[in-house]
Amino acid sequence: MHVFSESYAAKTELAKPPWIEQSKTLDYVPRDPVYTGGPLHALRNLLQVELRSSLKVKKSTIVSFLSQHIAMQTVAVLMLPLLMCGCLTLSTPNLETELVVGVTGNNAPFFVGTEKAPSGLDVELAIKLAERFKQTLRIEKMPAHKLAAAVDDGRIDIVMNGMMVTKENRDKFSFALPYLQNGQMLVVRAEDAGLYRPASTIKTTQKKIAVVENSRGEAYAKAYCPSATIVAESTALKAFTRLADARADVVIIDAVTANYMCDQTPGTKIILDPLTTIDVAWAADSVNFKLLDKLNAARAAWIRDGSLNEIINRWIPGYNKMGFDK
Repeated sequence: MHVFSESYAAKTELAKPPWIEQSKTLDYVPRDPVYTGGPLHALRNLLQVELRSSLKVKKSTIVSFLSQHIAMQTVAVLMLPLLMCGCLTLSTPNLETELVVGVTGNNAPFFVGTEKAPSGLDVELAIKLAERFKQTLRIEKMPAHKLAAAVDDGRIDIVMNGMMVTKENRDKFSFALPYLQNGQMLVVRAEDAGLYRPASTIKTTQKKIAVVENSRGEAYAKAYCPSATIVAESTALKAFTRLADARADVVIIDAVTANYMCDQTPGTKIILDPLTTIDVAWAADSVNFKLLDKLNAARAAWIRDGSLNEIINRWIPGYNKMGFDK
């Protein structure tokens, strides 16, 4: 049984992915081998506990203490006696009967659809997770800025919406191992494709580059293309229209959006040589090790049987040819 809740009262429409892309050369943080997440975030979650009446210390006092960047090892030493004597108790969400997945709304191709039938790459994977865990699936839609609090207090178990493992997101969540990668790519008119191989030649171009404003593509162009003329548009559609109309020579944009927009814009072509690479993974609470282990086990099983690759390439045609490691 799959329950798609929240108010899909407002009609949902196909939208472009958000521009939360992190360049490996622009404040990129390598992933950990197992779990990722900011240490302060993890310790803050460990302190979200019930204080017994015998301990006359307010939780807010401990959290405030932690927020002042006290060394992780020192905090752990201070917490250990409290945990051993039972003054602090840890709690995790009840995952026995229901798997609650948080999304932010339309983010093609990870989450798309109508109010009655949401679909997408991550929706399909969420259904597979619920079936594997023998749980009921419930999808909760909420604004992006509310996801971290919802994970912390147990209202949702996993965030699955094409979330990229950026430094900012690592401070809010812990991540399972990545199931795909994204990154900045060049898109050009098909007849000009030979001019931009390798893609790094864009760094010396004096031509006009279209980007989406406030995106990682814009950040990359400003940092590494000093001789180019950079034109920022409010949407990917406007950037691609500018390219198709020959009012720009190149678009720099994330790979997933590039793939989607090239299908909608005849005569454009992706240069299959990523400028940057970043992991995409499912996010969960930093102390819910049982769930993180289950997510990683599911990912490993689907890699072995080929189903993960099949689903990714169905929603992102040609993904295996984009030049990413996974």
